[in-house]
Amino acid sequence: MHVRFTFLLPELGRARMSHGFNLSTSPPETVQPRPVLVDKASIQGTRVATFIIVALFSVSAALSATAAFRMVLQAGDVTEPESAVTTLALNFAKSGKLYSPLDRPPYTPVAYGPVLYLVLAGIARSFHLD
Repeated sequence: MHVRFTFLLPELGRARMSHGFNLSTSPPETVQPRPVLVDKASIQGTRVATFIIVALFSVSAALSATAAFRMVLQAGDVTEPESAVTTLALNFAKSGKLYSPLDRPPYTPVAYGPVLYLVLAGIARSFHLD
């Protein structure tokens, strides 16, 4: 028993099996592959697109490397959120108070749990950074 659903492919000009369930022992139909024809404009367009993508990637990589190099050479802190964590940890090492009132400076809320600040305060005290 051979069950087959067919549709007409206009480029082949004949009916072809699209979804077939071959329940018999007869060999399936073979279809010769058509050669793919590519025009010069398509190849040129692909080359231009590849060039644009590589150029944009190169500019992006150069700008990222320049920014990273400038940050490495900068003497101060270049990360805003981590400086708040460091400030809170140093204040905790000096005063012993982790949670400060929100109506007085520093106006930075505690971002992480108290265990992190205990560890950072211990490091600050051991290296005499407080």
